[in-house]
Amino acid sequence: MWKRLEVWAAKDAAAPQNQKQLQKTWELSQPAVSQILQDPGIAVAVEALPRHGNDPIQYLLTGAARLALLQP
Repeated sequence: MWKRLEVWAAKDAAAPQNQKQLQKTWELSQPAVSQILQDPGIAVAVEALPRHGNDPIQYLLTGAARLALLQP
């Protein structure tokens, strides 16, 4: 899981991503991305942001993972 977070962070650790963007970043199917985002190991590192209307849910790296992965 950490490797997936590193790939996300290499793209832009501070930017929110939706599932479609993470599909491209991780080169995975939508169901696989959804399953990863529901994994308890990832749940402590990724926060689902409040949804705005019909826009896709945005996810953001958070907590210690965000601090560890942000580029200085």
